[in-house]
Amino acid sequence: MRKTHIMTVLSALGAVVAGILVYVTPAAEARGTLPQESAQEIVQRSYSAVRQGNFVETLGLTHAQFAAEWGPWVHKIMEDPATRLINFYEASPQLWRVDALTTNGKILSTLLANDGKIQLVNPQSHTRMLISTGLTAPLPWPIQWMVPTFKQLQEWKVNVSQTMVAGVPCYAVNLVNPLVPASLTRMTYFFQGRTDEPLGVALYRGRHLEFQAKALVYSSGNPGPSVKGPALLNTYPMTHVEWSKGLDKHIVPEHFGPLTQTHVSKWPNQEVVRYGRGLNQIMVVVSSMQSAEAQACRRYHIPVHGYPGFSGITDGLWSTLSFRYRAHCISVIGDRPLGILAKWAKSSFSHEF
Repeated sequence: MRKTHIMTVLSALGAVVAGILVYVTPAAEARGTLPQESAQEIVQRSYSAVRQGNFVETLGLTHAQFAAEWGPWVHKIMEDPATRLINFYEASPQLWRVDALTTNGKILSTLLANDGKIQLVNPQSHTRMLISTGLTAPLPWPIQWMVPTFKQLQEWKVNVSQTMVAGVPCYAVNLVNPLVPASLTRMTYFFQGRTDEPLGVALYRGRHLEFQAKALVYSSGNPGPSVKGPALLNTYPMTHVEWSKGLDKHIVPEHFGPLTQTHVSKWPNQEVVRYGRGLNQIMVVVSSMQSAEAQACRRYHIPVHGYPGFSGITDGLWSTLSFRYRAHCISVIGDRPLGILAKWAKSSFSHEF
């Protein structure tokens, strides 16, 4: 009888220990089971992982309105204020899909890239719009904004820690105390510990969380047919729109400063032009002055010293410049100081302010 009692006690203790291990193990993994790596090594491998594709993530957004005000940080798919979740399906540089969803899982819009084309699908109106086609270069990665640039690593104090995101051990690359003037004071980028795929980003101003997109669900491996979405998406009729309504045909210069034009995407009442390639490329957005994009652009910008007619906003790394050209609002987004962007814009567009 006594032996039975002892065994019962030992079994109970074993259960308690097992429970403690279940509770502690994730924290232990978060603290140090991954190899010690530098931020440069993690970011370098992350860019390689992104180019390969083959993963799926569901991101949860905090302060999504921040996305509409700081275009360089996020993809256009986030601009709907109702967006609270984002699904990424990455199969390759030429095949990916991004869904913007509400908290209850309702799809607000889908960006679908396949065979050199990018389509914007609206499930609510059951329509599709072809927004880019005939690309010879790799398509722009919608998830690359979750990876810091090497310039950022040089201009901020950087440290690496380990934590858990979406149930997997990951690296947190923390950028703190910028060495250049910046409105943001801390940025944290999260990377899957084994594959180095980006799992999210958090931006802070002081102690206040300005914006966060962090993985809630993650899985590695080719997402397969799910990249193209439900078959129903392909049955939606293609909407015929007058893409550049209100925009001059040859308003955009072939060169912006020293950079050559590499890609043009057309939206209703808006054109998006890329100059240069890789991490240092510049994006120029041409909008009708009456469009909502132009109004939002002017609302958050302040005058650029030494360049009358130009306004902008910067965090010390990314900058967004805006100015009026004829009947259009021009926005310039890039990893350059506002003064440099204004100088290039003034010479490229031959302004008379």
